[in-house]
Amino acid sequence: PPRGELIYANSFREPPHDWRVFGFARLENDPEKGLFVAPESTVNLWSEREFFGDYIVEFEYWGQAPDKPGCGTFLQLCGRMLVDRGDPNDFMASATSRMPDYNFGLACYHFSFNRRAQLRGRTNFRKTGNAFYLLSLTESATATEPRWHTITASKRGGHFVFQIDGEFVLEYFDEGNQGPVLDGG
Repeated sequence: PPRGELIYANSFREPPHDWRVFGFARLENDPEKGLFVAPESTVNLWSEREFFGDYIVEFEYWGQAPDKPGCGTFLQLCGRMLVDRGDPNDFMASATSRMPDYNFGLACYHFSFNRRAQLRGRTNFRKTGNAFYLLSLTESATATEPRWHTITASKRGGHFVFQIDGEFVLEYFDEGNQGPVLDGG
């Protein structure tokens, strides 16, 4: 979609004051490069601000494929917790590795763009809430090389387009076949 007004910006050169941090990670802020997650850690950052309607999310990402099974990087859109587990670190599957908590306790779209070494070249788009649905999978090149990449995700209603470094990666039209089209979160 065409770009409109800028509704949010954050360089992450200082600790994220308007983000909730889930998991057991050490975050490092570099005044020039932004936010880094310390090696061998798990983290999930959630914006305190909710976004509704149509928008484009774009950010710079240092891509380097993790070498451990089950590791990777993903972007969640329209995320909403469906079950209150009390302790948010106990709730988040990215912090606990309990996938049933993620699959059934959280409604969101899930774009995986940086996967462990065995899955290089694969990018997927999933939906959680009633289950963990694979909506789209592509063998397109992903941000796995150790360098800076620009990740762009656009949402227009139930239409999603993802790009890495300005190159088309995947597109999906959610028609509500795996639960309602998600908006806001």
